[in-house]
Amino acid sequence: MSILALMGIAALVGADSIKKDYTMKQKCKTMHDQGAFRPTDYQRFHMIHSDMFNDWYLGERKFYPKEYEAYFERNDKARADYTGCLTSQQEAKEGLRPVLAMTFNRFTYDPFEGFHYNYDNYIKIFNETGRLYF
Repeated sequence: MSILALMGIAALVGADSIKKDYTMKQKCKTMHDQGAFRPTDYQRFHMIHSDMFNDWYLGERKFYPKEYEAYFERNDKARADYTGCLTSQQEAKEGLRPVLAMTFNRFTYDPFEGFHYNYDNYIKIFNETGRLYF
């Protein structure tokens, strides 16, 4: 009787192990399809970030929206956050996993989502009234 119980337990453990292995492989495949395992290139990140930084300070400002410029001139943190978003966007376009991204899904990733959530209202108020909020 105890041998049958032991065989039954072994069968249940084996079946559970097979199920967990299958589930893990499916999740890994999904993550791979979403781009979670893309390479991260820190040297490329610094090059892109420097290009965006220089674009602002050298006066071209071709990557920055005109309606944000006055606010960015007075709020360095907002400008730095936007520069990080631009950098992440370019990394994703180049097939890399953005260095600044906490999680990454190539189908739903929006590097500007947090920026818009934090600053859109402040920029609107600044452009309409001239009051500066951080």
